[in-house]
Formats: sequence, structure tokens, C-alpha cells
Amino acid sequence: MSLSSTATLVPLGVVSLLGIALAGFGYRLVPHFLRWTGWLGGATLGGILGWQFLPELMSQPAPEQQIAWTAALILVGAVLGRMFLPLATRLAAVIAGFLSTAGAVGIFFVGDSIRTRLTGVDLTTEPVETTVTLAVEFERLFAAQGVELLAILLAAGLAGAIVATRYHTELIAAGLTMSGAFLLGIALPLWQTAVVGSVELGVGTSGASATWTVIALIAGVIIQLIDHRREDDPSPSFSID
Repeated sequence: MSLSSTATLVPLGVVSLLGIALAGFGYRLVPHFLRWTGWLGGATLGGILGWQFLPELMSQPAPEQQIAWTAALILVGAVLGRMFLPLATRLAAVIAGFLSTAGAVGIFFVGDSIRTRLTGVDLTTEPVETTVTLAVEFERLFAAQGVELLAILLAAGLAGAIVATRYHTELIAAGLTMSGAFLLGIALPLWQTAVVGSVELGVGTSGASATWTVIALIAGVIIQLIDHRREDDPSPSFSID
């Protein structure tokens, strides 16, 4: 490991630690993730609104006024983001659960018909015209299937929405775990290169190793299962008779 690569190893170490934290403790990090994402996301939006759009609304205010308004909007945005982000993620999970299950069931029943209609649509036309054409074709397709298929799709979508609501935290934890495994899939091959010589960053997401990603994902899931079982175990760690 050459001294010339020391500056490169610092961000590599940060990415590796972040990957380990997300892959190994994704479930525990969900509340903190929602909390800090809400704070930072709301504050960022408030700052952008105050610094970029406020001068247009207030006809070029004085610098001290713009700074004061921006600071106030950052504070308000942070509070609102902290309050509403958990609700927004839960709503997004419900919508995703509904659409994914209803879509999967729909493709199962009418997948061939959908493919036939898609191949018959000219996708080189204007986007609005293409969208209208696809909407009309899908409407005709589902109308030909009858209300029974629509009832099945609605039931499947509602089941998916209920499952997504019930396992909202687990879904976010799974996303964090997979993100951490992906980061480790990028970082671990770079560490292998750093052991035998200098390493350069900037490999991009295409440099991720599928093998290391899968290994990190499996290891992270095992660690979290052990951690979750230990947390749920009501028995004391030791006892004195």
C-alpha cells in the first residue's frame, strides 16, 4: 500500500464504514434514517426556496432580509420534513405495494395481450399521442376481460397495500441493507487492489462486484437476524442465584 494512495483510502474507508453500517444494522437505522432525512431534506428545500425563489417573489430584497428569510425557511422546512417524511414514506410504500401486486397479477392474466398491444403502438410519435393511444388500448383490453379481472386486480392491490403498510419498516430496512451491500460490493474490490498497490477511485457503479455484493448482503441479513433475535429475547444475559 503506497503512501501516495493515502488520500484515496480516506473516502474509501468512509464508504466502507457506511456500507457496513447500512448492511449490518439497516433495521436499527430506519428511525434515524427517517429522522435525519426529514431534517436535512426539509432544510435543503427551505434553503433553496429562500435563496433561489424568494428574490423573485419579493423583488430583490436586501441581503440581510434574504438571509433572515432563508434561515427561517430552513428552520420551518426542517421541522415540516421531520413531521411529514415518515407519513410520505408510508404512503409511498402503500402505493408501491398496490401497484406492484396489481401489476404482477395483471401481467399474469393478460401479459401476452399487453405485449401484443405494445408492439402494435408506434412509440416514435409524440409522447402525448403515444400515451393516449396506450391508454385507449389498455382500456379496451381490460374492458374485454370483464369486471372479474378488475375485481381480482383491486383485491390483489389492496392485499399488497396492506402488506406494505404492515411491513413498512422492514421494507425501508431492506432498502438500506441492499444499499450497504452494494457499497461494499464497490469498496471491497478496491481494498483488494489497495493491498497490492495504489488504488484510484471513480470506478462508478459499474465497478461493483456481484460476488462481494451478494456476500455482504447475506452477511448483513444474518447479522440483523441475530441482532433482532437477541433484542427480542426476554431472558437476562446472566443471573446470580
